[in-house]
Amino acid sequence: MLPIVREPDHEPPCQSCPKKSPDNDGLYRMNAANRRCLRMYETVQSSGGAIRLPDHLANDPEFWENMRIVNLAIKIGESQLRAAAYERAGQKDKE
Repeated sequence: MLPIVREPDHEPPCQSCPKKSPDNDGLYRMNAANRRCLRMYETVQSSGGAIRLPDHLANDPEFWENMRIVNLAIKIGESQLRAAAYERAGQKDKE
């Protein structure tokens, strides 16, 4: 979920934030392993199947499960962004 832009005099919307509290921020930050996994996913996706993976990755079910999870997270994020854009567009129509 992307940060919510708010006016300076408004409190953060903690009740609607997945973190629920700024104290949980570390649970939602990308660590080094996640960044490497995302870079590998982007490399594989951008190659359109042209990349030759080393055998130890190509035959590793855990690697492909990680790629599936990253793909799912990206799809969910895109869906949330689209829904938020439609919601904002609908609110502008009502104004």
